[in-house]
Amino acid sequence: MAETAKKRAARPAQGVVVQSGNEISATAAKQINFHIMGYYPITPSTEIAETLDAMKAEGEHTVRMIPGDGEHGAAGICFGATTAGGRVFNATSANGLLFAYEQLPVQSGTRFPMVFNIVTRSVSGPLDIRGDHSDIMLAMNTGWIILMASDVQAVYDMNIMAPRIGEE
Repeated sequence: MAETAKKRAARPAQGVVVQSGNEISATAAKQINFHIMGYYPITPSTEIAETLDAMKAEGEHTVRMIPGDGEHGAAGICFGATTAGGRVFNATSANGLLFAYEQLPVQSGTRFPMVFNIVTRSVSGPLDIRGDHSDIMLAMNTGWIILMASDVQAVYDMNIMAPRIGEE
């Protein structure tokens, strides 16, 4: 009987975390402890950088967060860092992805790994910010490995797996 109680006490505690997809993406990035996050805020992906920034203010990670002058610049920051051996992370949405589009085939063609969270939403035409996949569909043929999550748990799991998939 005492043996069973010891085994139960030795088990790690399992809890429930309630977060949005953006928040859980930031949590995964914190746990991975990327070297660099190049970013430029655009709805609805802004919350990822905001959450990571709040975590950084609390001393929870050492990810160097570098704001770009736009999404193209943020993708360039990540590309430069990965060519130097850094583990990098970025997040954008819709028109931001279109602005960074020129960088996508360059990054996939050089085979340098980068985790790029695309929080999908409609491409603005005119000013439509509802959720759809028109932004990611435009990037499908750029040579990137694309993982699509169907729920928040999958967002977390895929963010944890993505660096290793890209590096291998």
